[in-house]
Amino acid sequence: MSNNKLEHYVNIAKLLLENGPQTISQLKLFLKNPDNASLKRELDFLVENEIIIKQSKDNVTQRYSIAPSGIDILNFFNVIPPKQPIKTAP
Repeated sequence: MSNNKLEHYVNIAKLLLENGPQTISQLKLFLKNPDNASLKRELDFLVENEIIIKQSKDNVTQRYSIAPSGIDILNFFNVIPPKQPIKTAP
């Protein structure tokens, strides 16, 4: 299976749906060998396109969560999570 950008974006969105809000460090643990620059670009793209949401509690720690439109996209691609989705933060 090829590892193209779309597949990578879908994997990030699916991971956030299944596991709830995550920091970049937590995402790196789940994803295979991402370098910081490419992961940051991918997250910025997903935030810019309102697929995920960037949250910041203390202006230092940023967490990412799935946006409602991201859930719609996962449904479009028939990506079914193996467990019940975690609620996204408001």
